[in-house]
Formats: sequence, C-alpha cells, structure tokens
Amino acid sequence: MFRRLEGLFCVYKPTGVHWKLVRDSVETNLLKGLNATSSQPLPQEVRFLVNPVSETEAPKGLTLSASSVPVLSKHPLVTGPEFQHIRVGVGHRLDAFSSGVLVLAVGNGNRAMNDLYRTRVTRDYTLEGNLGQQRMISHTQAELWKDPPSVTSHRISWTKYWRCCRDQSKGLVNVFQCRHALSGSL
Repeated sequence: MFRRLEGLFCVYKPTGVHWKLVRDSVETNLLKGLNATSSQPLPQEVRFLVNPVSETEAPKGLTLSASSVPVLSKHPLVTGPEFQHIRVGVGHRLDAFSSGVLVLAVGNGNRAMNDLYRTRVTRDYTLEGNLGQQRMISHTQAELWKDPPSVTSHRISWTKYWRCCRDQSKGLVNVFQCRHALSGSL
C-alpha cells in the first residue's frame, strides 16, 4: 500500500494558515490512514518446549515437542506504528495571509515536481486596475488582503480617460513582465 502512494496532488490553503501547517496535517493524515490498514501477520518461529514426563516412563530423559509461536519482538505494541515518516514535498510556498492552491508531492512525485518546476512553464496572470488613477496603497499585506484597494487607498492624482492610450498601457505591462522575469531568475 505504501509503495503505491506516490504522485502530485493539489490542496486548498485558506487565509491565515501557514503552508507548513497544511503540509504537516496532510502528512499526519496520510500516516494515520496507512497505519490504520491491516498490518502484516506476525512471523512465526519454532520453539522446542519441554513436556512434563512422569518418572516411570523416562527417569533420566527429556521429552521435547516442537511448537510454532509468534515472534513478539515484531508486534506493533513493541515496535510502534509501522509507518512513522512519509516525505511530502511542497511545490511553492504561499504567504500566511494568502489563500490558494498548494501543489504537494508524495513519494516519486517529489522528483516529478522538481522536473515540473525546472521546465519553467508559462504562467498566466490577470491584472485589474482603474486607468487614469494613481493611488497610494498601504504597505501591510494584512490590510491589503482584508480590504480592496479602493477602500484602504487614497487617490493622489487622476487624469482624463482620453489621456490613457494603448501604448502607455502596453509599456506598463512590459515593465511588469520584465520585473517578474528578473525576480524569477534570481
């Protein structure tokens, strides 16, 4: 059962929960499930037991009988749970204030996840904003995530709609893409 447990899967991380806590809870739940399954039967060993003999039958001889008994040193109450550690890898780390999908890997999925992140696949981002307004946004992430920018931000300046042209917006998007590419390569 343990050897078949491998691959990549996604888990939703809510806001206010650290990514490591999500990973640890997934690991403990997997270990509980693995240890709850029926374990292997205890190995048997042959022991020779002395049978009591009356003095009339064999005054100086011993009578031995072979019997099969379980090996108690392999019992789960002696050795503890069969599975005590399982390697759960995290693809990326989300901030505690953010919510989203975490990619987790188990077993050989860790190698597949490393290969996936080395390929540098194309990512798609959606940018929302109001054209023609410049706003001062508070710098704390907690405030940024609790309230939309329109509530916590103060307008510094604004411009008419006809002054925002396509070339300026393309230039702004190019700046964002360049900064993202530079931050990913460092």
